[in-house]
Amino acid sequence: MRTLGIILLMCGGFIALAGLSNFHGIQMIVGGLISFLGSQIYSNNKEIQSAPTQNKPIKGKFELTDEMIIRLARKFENKLSVDDLSAQTSLTREQAKQRLEKLHEEGICQINLDKVAESGKIHYIFS
Repeated sequence: MRTLGIILLMCGGFIALAGLSNFHGIQMIVGGLISFLGSQIYSNNKEIQSAPTQNKPIKGKFELTDEMIIRLARKFENKLSVDDLSAQTSLTREQAKQRLEKLHEEGICQINLDKVAESGKIHYIFS
């Protein structure tokens, strides 16, 4: 099928070129259409042949680790809010809240209740 596409592409190009040299508009249009058809056949066949390799599962899916969250907190002066974490990662706001709550339950970070009262925003403090 790829060979047919190449043949149509080349023939269409020659027809269009001949029409251009003879100043025949219809011949140029027909040549262009044949070339276009050939290019579509060629490219569609190329996609079909490469399709089975695209369905392979991706190895090593990226996972945000607790260590990565701690490193991010260091860049934010050892404190992170839910909004900070979701803005800097691919986590949704709810996922970011769950991850920070988990780290808090494990004792990896604390919540400063005095600062929560002042700003209204919860910051998880990493030491």
